[in-house]
Order: sequence, then C-alpha cells, then structure tokens
Amino acid sequence: MLRLAPADLKNSELYRAAQKAVLSTKAADWLDFLYTGADAAYKRDDAARREKLAEANRVLARQILDTAKKSPFNPYLVSSAEKALAAGDVQVAEFLSEAGQRRARRQSLSLRVQNSPAGKWLPVYHSGVNGAAATVGPVSPQNVPLRGAATWLVLPALSGKAGCFSFEAASKSGHYLKGTVDEGLVVLGANNNTAAFKNSATWCPDLQGWVPGKTSAAWFLWEGAKERYQVKVNARNELFTAGWYGEWRDLLTAYPAWEVTPPLAP
Repeated sequence: MLRLAPADLKNSELYRAAQKAVLSTKAADWLDFLYTGADAAYKRDDAARREKLAEANRVLARQILDTAKKSPFNPYLVSSAEKALAAGDVQVAEFLSEAGQRRARRQSLSLRVQNSPAGKWLPVYHSGVNGAAATVGPVSPQNVPLRGAATWLVLPALSGKAGCFSFEAASKSGHYLKGTVDEGLVVLGANNNTAAFKNSATWCPDLQGWVPGKTSAAWFLWEGAKERYQVKVNARNELFTAGWYGEWRDLLTAYPAWEVTPPLAP
C-alpha cells in the first residue's frame, strides 16, 4: 500500500498509520493496523475531508449572503442563507445545491400600475407560452397555477452586466422575462444561450429608493438597440418597453416602478 499510494494520500492519517505499522518490529502493531488501525485512520481522514468541505461550503454561503445584502432585490436569498448558516452544515449544503439556490432566489415582481385603483402594485406573470407577452394583474391566493406563473428567480444578469438582473420563470425553467425590439412587448422567452438573448433578458435597476417605503423597488431599464427603455402597461395589461422617461413627472406617473416582493409560490 505504501509503495502504490498516490501522492495525495501521503499526507493522510491512513498513510501515516500504515507507515508506522511497517516501521514497527512488533507483530501486534501490524495486526492492530490490519484489523482496526486502518479503519480508524480512514475514518479520521473522512472526518477531515467532510470538515474541509463543510468549511468551504460555509465560506461560499457567506459570500453569497454578503453579495445579496448589497442590494435589496434578493431578500429571500438573504433570509435563506442566514437560516442555513445558523442551522448547520447539512442545511448549508442544501442551500448551495442547484435546487436550493433556485428556491432561495424565488421572488415575485410587482409593478405600480397607474390606471389601477390608487396606483395599486400588481404582480407580473406569464402565460407559459414562449413568446407571449408578460402581463400584470391581481393574483388570487387560491389560484395556485397563477401564483406559480407570478414567481420569478432573480438572478445575476445573463449578459454578465454588473449590478443588473435576469428574471427566470420559476414554473418554466430556462425561460426569462425579455424585451423584444425597441418599444416592443416584454415577453417570456426561452434562453438559446446567444449573446442577443442574454442582452434582451437583462434588466438594470435605476433610481432605487425613490419610492417611499419601498426599499426593494426600482425602475428596471431594458437596454434596447438604441438606448435604455422603461416599461409601461398597455390597455390589455401587457408589458412593453417605452422610450426613456426624460422628465421626473413621467417617472412618477406614466412609468411604473417595479418592486421585488415575497414569492407568491414559495
């Protein structure tokens, strides 16, 4: 075993125990290693590997938490990371898993629609049809499918643009909220991994904090071919990109702000 041991085994408890046994002149030490010592050394190595992995997971979870805390747009991610770190290593590993990250990044999005009663904030949802317009409207607590359609994953921008986000449909993996053409509809689109798609599914928050009492609200802008575009809601409650607001009164009236809210389908 000593002769054939790979390089990464030579700093292990198992290797050291075997070496100690080989160098001993006592048959009892050889037998002790063969019957119990090797197994005990292996278990010590296994415990050390597990602790090393657990510490790496804790470091990564804290990094995710610190990054999420720098903006108000992933509150569920923040609370999920804090809960996992407080609970223990198993929960941290679950939080870091692909399924755990998808759960933790779930949020709903609401738009302040001007023509709704008292400027009410209404959830954004999709129909599930690729290429169909995203819409806003009331979502009944009893309507489970619609609650799912009104839940999104708030992710770092697919384009890689710093400080920006992409919104993936929680109930339709790989489909994102995206602009189409300048001053066109905002639709649900299937990610084809092209640069054009990634740019079209990138949304950048602006003027965060301008809505009183809404820390997780901002005006999310879409980068069109010519300039940045705001979002408006047409008579059918569909979202579409509109020309840059230009004046403060437009910002506060005709151009709805977005708010990140608790996921309607947790």
